[in-house]
Amino acid sequence: MKLVWTAVPLLIATAAVAGCSSSDSGKTEASGSTTTTTSATGTPTADPLADDDAERGGGVRVLIGQTKTVPIPADAVMDIKVPESWNPATATALRCTATDRNGTVLELRRPDGVYREQVRETSWVTQQTFSAPAGDEVTVGCQDPESAVAPDSSITFIRVVPRGVMP
Repeated sequence: MKLVWTAVPLLIATAAVAGCSSSDSGKTEASGSTTTTTSATGTPTADPLADDDAERGGGVRVLIGQTKTVPIPADAVMDIKVPESWNPATATALRCTATDRNGTVLELRRPDGVYREQVRETSWVTQQTFSAPAGDEVTVGCQDPESAVAPDSSITFIRVVPRGVMP
């Protein structure tokens, strides 16, 4: 009986050590969702550009002058957000469009309220809103025909973010 009580902890300890012995540091997931670099001091740091497209809550970043496909979740309207720090004339100078997969241009509306969201050090406000059927994919883009967004601005993109609605 004593042999059984000493063998069980030995097996558990061996399994724990074997599970911890393989090192995955420095590897990147196949999906590309995790990217790290090593600084001069040897400590891993997050790549600042790794999450440019992915936004929490299913949102997407779209560079000014480009378009991107945005998936539409259920029970949500989509907000086009701009940095609150932008001059109001800058935000209203943007010409945004949203087109569904059939090529139909969707109506962009002014928001029915002020919707702010803090992401890192930047406060974002809803500039325009649109709706589309759940599961659809919409192509969203904003042009800056008046060059209102300064070329040396640290933020040269808009965010397209779902906002939940109550059924």
